[in-house]
Amino acid sequence: MPTFLRRGNGPVPIQARPGALGFAFAFTLISLVSSLAFGGQERPKLVVGAVLPMTGPQAPFGLEAERGMSLALDVVKQKDPDIAATITLAIADEKSSPREVVPAIEQLVAKDKAHVFIGSLTGLQSQALVDSTAVRGRPIVVPSPGALAVPSGTSVTRVALDEGEQSAALAEYLMTTRKAKAIWVLRDDGEAARRTAERFAAAIAARGGAVKGTEVFELGAEDFAAALGRLKAADADFLFVPASFHTASGVAKAAKAAGTKLVLVGTDAWDTPQLSRIAGEAANGMIHTAAFAADDPDPATAAFVSAFKAKFGRAPGSVAALAFDSMLLVADAVKRAGANQAAALTLELRRTMNLAGATGIITHATDGSPQKTAIIKEVSASVPAGAVFRARVLAPGVGAAAGNAATPAGPRTAAHEPPLSAAKAAPLAPAGAAPAVPASAAKP
Repeated sequence: MPTFLRRGNGPVPIQARPGALGFAFAFTLISLVSSLAFGGQERPKLVVGAVLPMTGPQAPFGLEAERGMSLALDVVKQKDPDIAATITLAIADEKSSPREVVPAIEQLVAKDKAHVFIGSLTGLQSQALVDSTAVRGRPIVVPSPGALAVPSGTSVTRVALDEGEQSAALAEYLMTTRKAKAIWVLRDDGEAARRTAERFAAAIAARGGAVKGTEVFELGAEDFAAALGRLKAADADFLFVPASFHTASGVAKAAKAAGTKLVLVGTDAWDTPQLSRIAGEAANGMIHTAAFAADDPDPATAAFVSAFKAKFGRAPGSVAALAFDSMLLVADAVKRAGANQAAALTLELRRTMNLAGATGIITHATDGSPQKTAIIKEVSASVPAGAVFRARVLAPGVGAAAGNAATPAGPRTAAHEPPLSAAKAAPLAPAGAAPAVPASAAKP
């Protein structure tokens, strides 16, 4: 059975490109090779319904996600053609609007008979997806990093760390690698920024430190001179700014003008070349988390980047990497489930352990939250990507939940990731110029 991408009303076959897949050995331990017959019976068909922005201002992100998922299907087709033959990918356009998510879902349910959903790429659209009663009871894989309020009866498995989890990993990095002494917070007066700042402060405290103080500004403010003057007088060395890259670039320029030596730090809301383009040299040295880095030396990441370049002619971004991992996650789960029923798929999605993906090695907790490392990047206006890879960091508490040994003396870097040869397929007991991932309201 051929695998299809559906755009609008017309199915478009995905053409596998074996020449682009010399990297596939890196994913052998995803356990996608069919080594046992399926009881002499034909495997059940699986329709994966992707809710993506294929038109409108966020269309570049939707197209990038499509590329990532198509490459993942190429990998599955090469490593396990029997599994690949059971999977059909149907894409419905949410037109870059939360209001269009429900019509997209209804198309996937009524017309395509989707068994599992992937989507979307922003917090607002992803929330609209999980809120829809049409998907109640069906498993949903969410690639975007936004925090979600999940209704009762809805099964969500996340691929990316949310901003609270990222901020905890960032705190770990600052305390153990950068030996931070005087950390302050500059945030807006919104609820989301407050929650993220609290998670960051708690992680600092867990390492024996303390946030020295917090400066709060009105959401939408552009003048930070007074706050930065006070921080300069307080001799702060690191400043956590849980805000958009637009706001962060303004803070960076103001900090440079004030003559401070502050190092600004933030989450993946900064993960875009636009930050350094707007702030210029003032952005150099800023630190932020990310879901993916094309220059990450991790073998599985490097293999993904090489294959993406071979197929599409350029380096991938975070959207492609998260979409790639979302599809691998589904394929891995359906192989282990041996069924397309919602309950079986949900169980196996949440039993994922040590799946070597483009964004790192992924294990899931029984609540569907990802147990994985965050990537740390340093902003540099001199590189096209706008930032360079610095480390992989495991947030406090994640190692135990993931079933991996924690690194007590410091952050978990790329060198501490479980080697591919040691990755396990055993389930948990139930209990460049590519677009950066669009996180928070600052991104499409």
